[in-house]
Amino acid sequence: MSIDSIYLDYETRLRGGDDRYLQDHGPYLYTERPDFEVTLLACRVGAGATHVVEGADAIRRVTWFLIDYAARTGRKLVAHNASFDRLVASRVLGMPTGEYLDPAGWDDTLPRARLASLPGSLAGLAEAFGAPAKLDEGKDLIRMFGSADTPLEEIIAAHPVEWARFIEYARRDVDALAHIDAQLFWPRPEERRMWVLDQQINDRGIEVDRDYCRAADTTARSAQQRDRDRLIEITGVDNPNSVPQVKVWFESRGFRPPNLQRETLARHLPADLEQAEWLKGHKDRKDLPDDVLEVIRIKTAGGVVGRWKKLLDWTCSDGRIRGAYVFATAHTGRWSSRGAQLHNMSRDSVGDTDAEVEAFVQRIVDDPDGVELSLRDMRGGLRPALVGPFTVVDFSAIEARVLAWLTGEDDICELFEAGEDVYVDAARKIGLDVPDKAGDPAGYKAVRGQGKVMTLAAGYGGGPATLRAQGAVGTDAEIKALAKAWKQARRPVTRLWRDLERGLSCRVRRLRGVAMVRGDARSRELVLPSGRTLRYARVRETGTGDYIYDKPHGGIGKLWGGTLTNNLCQAVARDLLVEALLRLDDAGYTVVGHVHDEVILEGHHDVDLIVKTMCQLPRWAAGLPLAAEGYHCNRYRKD
Repeated sequence: MSIDSIYLDYETRLRGGDDRYLQDHGPYLYTERPDFEVTLLACRVGAGATHVVEGADAIRRVTWFLIDYAARTGRKLVAHNASFDRLVASRVLGMPTGEYLDPAGWDDTLPRARLASLPGSLAGLAEAFGAPAKLDEGKDLIRMFGSADTPLEEIIAAHPVEWARFIEYARRDVDALAHIDAQLFWPRPEERRMWVLDQQINDRGIEVDRDYCRAADTTARSAQQRDRDRLIEITGVDNPNSVPQVKVWFESRGFRPPNLQRETLARHLPADLEQAEWLKGHKDRKDLPDDVLEVIRIKTAGGVVGRWKKLLDWTCSDGRIRGAYVFATAHTGRWSSRGAQLHNMSRDSVGDTDAEVEAFVQRIVDDPDGVELSLRDMRGGLRPALVGPFTVVDFSAIEARVLAWLTGEDDICELFEAGEDVYVDAARKIGLDVPDKAGDPAGYKAVRGQGKVMTLAAGYGGGPATLRAQGAVGTDAEIKALAKAWKQARRPVTRLWRDLERGLSCRVRRLRGVAMVRGDARSRELVLPSGRTLRYARVRETGTGDYIYDKPHGGIGKLWGGTLTNNLCQAVARDLLVEALLRLDDAGYTVVGHVHDEVILEGHHDVDLIVKTMCQLPRWAAGLPLAAEGYHCNRYRKD
């Protein structure tokens, strides 16, 4: 533990007894509830004893003292999952919705653990670091005192022994936290700064059009019923949700998918409906019958139902959705999204201009029950629920740029620098004839798409199934031939695969500061150009010669050069996004969101200036051909 840290952990409940509310609505709305209640506060200053505070008044007084003491002395308030405890402390102090304690005064062991590829749970970290063990009955105690629809005083009076164990449970959590904190470090200063900014972005939230969400939810459910009726009309089955019935119908039409999962069926649709006619002309393509394609389109559009309600479920009383972004959850350090899943909105569009998007929204708001739209028509209708004005700027083809830079392919980097289309170049290198863009725009787009698939998916060693899922066209033999041609044209990429895989058994150094080195306890560490590392725990070789490792969140993963290259490129792209977000924040812009390699700023700003700010290269990325482009919108949309 650090003598300069203040450790704390709150136990909370809703007096109504809804034990799923936190999971279903997120921490901001949970702490906003009028029936929200803090049951215990366990705290400790530096190496001192851990104290457990009971009673609302005492918890409020101690919270005031700790916050004030931290501010006066410059000590950090440390918690495991501080994004929750900081909100609880804000509520205990009576701060209103939209105002929260400054995350700069806090620290968190959870993101540090994630960045070190360690378990995210306090129990898992306690075991990994030999910290005081958590009580086995902790979950039962939380349920007893955290979700019962009974006044807390009555529960305590009825279960005094269990209450004493609950106090001990809270004490041990803080003891474990202090032990773990001393052994976990931020891998570089930028990561802590980014975590603070991440908390500020979540605190700001994004405005949600609640009237539109309510109307769109109604429209989507009506569309779901119409789609169901249409499926019955086409297939003649009694229950279109029955996998066996639909599978029998598919087989009767000559289509035999291994399963009816949305991802599996989607592979059989044209990558872009605009390309459908061009694809039909492909020499070896056997198109599915139109009725089968229509059924597939309906079956793959259903995931949108309920998404507008989820947006509402996570929206605070002031009309802003908060807490949707989760820092460093992926092994590569990338963010994920929870609840409303702002990272997982369809790329479909309901309009190319603000006016077209507004017309779509107004059409639904004016007559949610009467407007006749299919679920596929509505897939692009999630983004407009987020209200600006916004400036949206996206890194262009960032993974392809990163891959060429990492492999030292100067010719590809020069194409990027010159503004050439590398996907068209890739299509030519794999032997495809590129149609004239003006004379055959659909054909040009389709051939360019094949070059893009090969650049992104073949660059990570994807086979025919993976390539087809990304939009590759042709038989397995054809796709293999295209992938082989791409590999022959990009030999430095395959050398990177081999070097990284060789690094699983011995130390390897590559260009740009990339290395594979031995870590602790049979782990291997992939050193990134930024100096950050990706850790692979307990790497070992199987009897068949494959390499496997223990995933941070459980389970076994397979490692080979293509996977490691994928991890490397995504991690570098993520580090570039971190650098860009920090620079934008330093320049005074208000970041309200980010989706993969795209940044969302509140207000209309000079796009060229933002692009210039985002594309300033850190020293570790010298020579990387970074580029970005952006646009303004009044509601969030794809350009």
